[in-house]
Amino acid sequence: MIDLLSRTKDLMVRGKGVLDGNVGLKKAKQYSGYVVLYGAGAVGHEVYDYLSRHEVEVKMFCSSFKHRYTDKVTGISVVYMGDLSEVDSLLVIIAIGDTASEMEKHEIKDSLVGIGVLPDNIFDKFWFEEKQPYSW
Repeated sequence: MIDLLSRTKDLMVRGKGVLDGNVGLKKAKQYSGYVVLYGAGAVGHEVYDYLSRHEVEVKMFCSSFKHRYTDKVTGISVVYMGDLSEVDSLLVIIAIGDTASEMEKHEIKDSLVGIGVLPDNIFDKFWFEEKQPYSW
């Protein structure tokens, strides 16, 4: 009989951010404008850490919440998506969890385009590469 709990522990891994086989990382490194992350939750922070380790400066997080605040972990601003219309030269990386549907991601992209972000400057191909087992 298989010990299900032990097997589950063996399968659980910590995600390490990878931007679509590093295509997104290359784009972010070469980008001369503002790099912004849509999503200030767990996935947004994983993407932030990944980009920071690769010397990409994320200028701010944005979200659909209409209030601005400073992220306590990173110290950078979290702004309302609509406020991005005031900023020129944006590269927006959508960094939201897998529970968001493709329709929700499409709606986010449409909203970003609606406020003036160029479609080619919206990157949503983020996935987690499984690397290390969790310690229990």
